[in-house]
Amino acid sequence: MHCFSYAQRLGYLPRNIETEAEHLAEAPDRDGKIEIYAAEEMQIILDGLPDKWIPFAAIGAFARCRPAEIHRLEWKDIDMGERYITVESSKSKTGKRRSVPMSDTLYAWLKPYAQKSGWVCSHYSHDSTLLNEFGQAWGSIPVKKVKNGFRHSYASYRLAEVKSPSQVAWEMNTSERKLKDNYLELVSEKKLLKWKQIFPSVPLPKE
Repeated sequence: MHCFSYAQRLGYLPRNIETEAEHLAEAPDRDGKIEIYAAEEMQIILDGLPDKWIPFAAIGAFARCRPAEIHRLEWKDIDMGERYITVESSKSKTGKRRSVPMSDTLYAWLKPYAQKSGWVCSHYSHDSTLLNEFGQAWGSIPVKKVKNGFRHSYASYRLAEVKSPSQVAWEMNTSERKLKDNYLELVSEKKLLKWKQIFPSVPLPKE
């Protein structure tokens, strides 16, 4: 994938149009198995992470943003009043600006940490450093870390909710083909209901 990103920076591949090369670079695991987090696992993850990682994990799981996009987000990009997140074109993987609605679940997890300005999560020189540091923070959590687990989970639970692959693909700023290839696992209505009930165990501060 690094060579494709390099070609985009040099202008040989378009930044704002998904290419076949990108699709191949993000092909699913060879065994074709897609894994997601159960609601109980996500509750343990969010309850167990250090505070500084809560916004990163919550946005990843409940707002369909990629790790690199979250790494570039600032609190000024998040409107807690109107409840949406703006991913500017300079911060988006595909170079397309988009607005992400904020669910009640995401709002509940972000509310205690919201600021007027500054980075949403710990900021590093490289995205790889961010992921390494997040991996270390995960160390004491008794849940198996799943590759692309947040994004896989969002796509699968969201599809169970709206039942429209084209809508979910549009919301996630990806193609319907890639959505079906890389992200989807069947989710029952019972599991979806549990997913929508993941809230902080500690009561939120009053308004």
